[in-house]
Amino acid sequence: MLCKMLKTTFTATVMLLGFSTMAQSTQMLKNSSFALSGGKVCSWFMSPKSMPIESVKEGLPDGVSSALCITIAKEKKYDGQLLQRVYLRKGKYKKLTLSGWMKSAKSRAAYIQVKLYVDKKELKRLTLGYSSQDWDKFNYDINLPSSVNKMEVIFRWRHYAKYLDSKILIADMKLVPPAVKEETAASENGGAK
Repeated sequence: MLCKMLKTTFTATVMLLGFSTMAQSTQMLKNSSFALSGGKVCSWFMSPKSMPIESVKEGLPDGVSSALCITIAKEKKYDGQLLQRVYLRKGKYKKLTLSGWMKSAKSRAAYIQVKLYVDKKELKRLTLGYSSQDWDKFNYDINLPSSVNKMEVIFRWRHYAKYLDSKILIADMKLVPPAVKEETAASENGGAK
């Protein structure tokens, strides 16, 4: 039910913004707060699907109200992932900024990855940063070739034996055009750029 409400709210917001310039400056990820419904993360694809997950409300960075906590419960050959696809109009954006917070009980247990596509063909894979044992704010500018029409934003974790039963956390992930990044920084600094 919550997933359906989030999807409806996101769709209604986009429809209200129409083709105005505000539509270009909005958050491009759905459910960036990683809300859960029925034991699943709404609007995100998770693999493996049976990982223990929970929403965390305490011990978070200032300004962050909740985080998704995943417990690495199984040793596997391939890294786990929480993924969302974002469809783009070719050439509309030259750059996007991906930001958020991550943390893990053991350093380098999790990382951020972005895949860029032209139609169904993967053009580029970017590994952008690894987790540490403290909350780290990540902020990456992603240059987009004009032919890109799809990207995948992925929070990944390692299933190695040394990470078993450890927790990884992700919070407040945003994907925005650079103009929004400048506006956000200005508002956080009292209007100064």
